[in-house]
Amino acid sequence: MLGHYHLTLLVTGQVPGHLLCEHGGYQEMFAKRFDHLANISWEVVDLREEDAPVKADRRRGYVVTGSASGTYDDEPWILRAHDQIRYLVQQDCALLGVCFGHQLLASALGGSSGPHDSGFCTGLLGAMDQRHHLYFHQDQVSQPPPGFMVSHGADHCPIAGIESADGRVIGVQFHPEFTPQFVQDLANHRGLTLSRQVGEPDRKAEDKLLRDWLRKI
Repeated sequence: MLGHYHLTLLVTGQVPGHLLCEHGGYQEMFAKRFDHLANISWEVVDLREEDAPVKADRRRGYVVTGSASGTYDDEPWILRAHDQIRYLVQQDCALLGVCFGHQLLASALGGSSGPHDSGFCTGLLGAMDQRHHLYFHQDQVSQPPPGFMVSHGADHCPIAGIESADGRVIGVQFHPEFTPQFVQDLANHRGLTLSRQVGEPDRKAEDKLLRDWLRKI
């Protein structure tokens, strides 16, 4: 296990109410996901709130959650979130964006994201490196920001991961915090048929990605 880290969860969405009791919210999911990797002290900031207190601290890491919203939606909090992401990157903070968070990083930093031609992509889907991860999205990154490399790709999502040159800012389209059962339950809630049946993702590869990012803080 790694040492002690301070992370700020930048919340951009919420788990449907009736799924909270069984699965918890994003805070619980991410806390559980990081629990065996390092000793984490969490701070939670909801970016949807008008006075969300986003303060840059290079000693912290910032995790941007998923959302049912799109980066292109004309909502005040989304416009503010673009500015907040740019501010944190300008202050050389370490960021990890997941799903919507991944798309927000791209959009805020000069790339682009938008709806997927085939609609929702859900379930345990393979990447170009043959590793499988849990996906649940209808938007995706269409152009990485300048200076970012494409770190992950899949047949249904060519830009499934982006990474800055120094590795301090990364985004992934898949959900390392989700469990297979949550993906199934969320699909049922949305009335969606899974693109592919769920199973256990490649947790070893995801653990390495998360550890490598933590070491950059």
